[in-house]
Amino acid sequence: MPLLGDDGQTVEGRYERTFITFSDGDTMASAFPPSDPPKPPSRNFCPITRVPARYLDPVTNLPYCNIATFRVLREAYYQQLEARGDRGSAEIAAWLAHRQTSKTSQTIKMDPSMIQITKFKEEPDKNVPSESTASMPMLTSLPTIPLARIPMPEEVIPITSPTKPVKM
Repeated sequence: MPLLGDDGQTVEGRYERTFITFSDGDTMASAFPPSDPPKPPSRNFCPITRVPARYLDPVTNLPYCNIATFRVLREAYYQQLEARGDRGSAEIAAWLAHRQTSKTSQTIKMDPSMIQITKFKEEPDKNVPSESTASMPMLTSLPTIPLARIPMPEEVIPITSPTKPVKM
């Protein structure tokens, strides 16, 4: 720190240092108690993947490792906010109304006549002789709408349209 002269101007080349001396170790220990060395920061792990987390969600204060786990954490937070949020608060009530409208706009509304499930056709495997192979179920055509789960052959249920039945 530069030293200030009597006139308030800084004096170049002169510095002041203050030394504190203690007559014994007990006096120093009472003035400056010994402390433990600082602990290294603990490694945060993503609660979903159990992988070391690189990021921290500022809203939930939870660690996460990638965008997919971030979306899962936020969706869980939103669901808890819907279930346990203070509906009397104006901000939360407005957010819940927005969430309801965004949920309904994201759902796909389908007419049952749009869905077509075709019958499975049994085709023998061409690479192996037919007497030693079990026939494999094959779809004759793919559905026009992607499905989350394709039913097994025994689970195929005929769906009839209000206007015309589907032939099985």
